[in-house]
Amino acid sequence: MNNNVIKNQKGAIAIITLMVIGVFALAVMTTMSVLATSELKMSSSEQASEKTFYAAEAGINEAFYRLITNPVSDNFSIDIDGINVQVSFINNGFERIIQSHATDPSGKVRILEIFATTNTFASDLDFAVLSGPYLEMENNTEVYGEVYSNGNIYGSTGGVPKGKIYGNVKAAGTLAEKIVVLPYDLYYSNGDFFKHLDGNLHAHEIQKSDISGNAYSQIIDQYTLDNLDGVWDNTKPDPLPKPFPITDSHIADWTTEITDNVNDAISSGTGQLLTSNQTIASNTTWGTTKVEGDLTISNGFQLIITDYLWLTGILKLEENSSLVLYKNILVNSDIMVDQNTDIHLDASVGENDGLVIANGTITVLNGSNIYSLGDSKSSLMMLTTNNSLDSDYPAILAANQSTGVIYYAKDGKVVVDQTGDLKGTLAHTIHLKNNAIVRYEPDLQTFTIPPSEEEPIFTINDSWKEL
Repeated sequence: MNNNVIKNQKGAIAIITLMVIGVFALAVMTTMSVLATSELKMSSSEQASEKTFYAAEAGINEAFYRLITNPVSDNFSIDIDGINVQVSFINNGFERIIQSHATDPSGKVRILEIFATTNTFASDLDFAVLSGPYLEMENNTEVYGEVYSNGNIYGSTGGVPKGKIYGNVKAAGTLAEKIVVLPYDLYYSNGDFFKHLDGNLHAHEIQKSDISGNAYSQIIDQYTLDNLDGVWDNTKPDPLPKPFPITDSHIADWTTEITDNVNDAISSGTGQLLTSNQTIASNTTWGTTKVEGDLTISNGFQLIITDYLWLTGILKLEENSSLVLYKNILVNSDIMVDQNTDIHLDASVGENDGLVIANGTITVLNGSNIYSLGDSKSSLMMLTTNNSLDSDYPAILAANQSTGVIYYAKDGKVVVDQTGDLKGTLAHTIHLKNNAIVRYEPDLQTFTIPPSEEEPIFTINDSWKEL
């Protein structure tokens, strides 16, 4: 009997041992299965991430190709094996910042960025008004589009706000006072919707303003709170100063390009050098020309410039005269535009923009039209390096009904007189007088100046990185 008990105990021990071994083996197998599954998932995840990375790379390559054929390309999207790739170009003068965002169906994202350089200038002009330390809007002035001031904004000289901004407003200085801010929908010239502006105002301090959207500031007065349709938020940091998109270096490059091309044409015999003051008293066409002196276009006559013009003296357009431009021009002194005159870019410029560069003051009197006959993306900019901040003799004076132009005076003051109507203005200080209007057009959001060479030049900088 004892032997049977001993045998039964040994059998039980053997069974228990087998069970323990079986459970352990099962645990090992389960663990190995879990690890294998995990490794498989990790491998699949890595493969998906790698596939998304290659899709982002393909977006960069496509962007390179587009820049070679068009140095100012539009943003685009492509689909690569079910992966959506969004590619954007940020224009920064002669530099392009390219970003490629690739997103697979599971939501995995890879973002690549690289810098490139072209010989075509392009800069994003996103604002109807961009000012330095001071922007003043008198009674019944209107701005349609976004406004950015690196200083203060004053809406009127009276006790209640009269100047109206249809769009969003930011003041990087200390104060936004006596303005009315309203929502606005921006549309391209062909009628397509661009974007909605909520009518928000963001500044360090806001006083005596009527705001349809939200107010973002550290300080706000009771009048504004009583006339605020949205909410007041004091948690956002103050706006930072925004650099001007066209720098002294860009202006120097354009100036050199004009003078070099004119000198080369004169040396080769294809351009003309006029060494005295010139008066246009009949309809006239010039090619590449340098005038060492003043140039006056007489009442009722037209001058067509089919290539570069370099003028060392004053440019004066008398009443009812006309100036037609095919390329940029340089005036070393003042520009004086009389009543009911016409300055425009020829239709041959296509979607490119044009420049009239002055080193003196620019004065545009009543009823003058300055515009481009190119397509809807084209515009003409009147730019001066003059630094006058005198309200009576500003760097640029745009008088009544001067239309269809962008004024640029990075170091000086722009005064838009009564009923002046223009596309945009960027200046150190800006004064919009009674009834002046600025209407931003989204077609002009990229300002483009082509090179003098026939073919665009494109190089890739050593700046590749993953974000």
